[in-house]
Amino acid sequence: LIKAIEAYSDENNFDRDTKIRKRNEIFQYCEDCMNQKKEIQLSVISALINPEDAGSFQEFASNEEYGVSSVISGDKARMKTIKFVTYRDKKMTVEFDYNLLGKDVFYDDKKKELTIKNLPERLTNQIP
Repeated sequence: LIKAIEAYSDENNFDRDTKIRKRNEIFQYCEDCMNQKKEIQLSVISALINPEDAGSFQEFASNEEYGVSSVISGDKARMKTIKFVTYRDKKMTVEFDYNLLGKDVFYDDKKKELTIKNLPERLTNQIP
């Protein structure tokens, strides 16, 4: 499912903001289903990704390459990898793929500190 979402987003030229919004909507839907002990329906995910052509993602995801079932089992740990972490206020914007937690992004709950490692050169060049 996760690979199919990424490939479909790329194939349909979704911009970064659209990808993030769609992935977070899908995550929220899946999380709600898991919390309510309901089945996760590929048709609903398809409609979330492309409301104008609600069946296109379902067809894309169920093909041989991805083989996503019409009913998806909910694994909370795996579903979190769909999510983006985003925060914005007047002074700061933080945004990263949840997959980076524990790899390049580290959160210390006790200290309430976020540490980012392996910064891209384009970013470090902006910091005096």
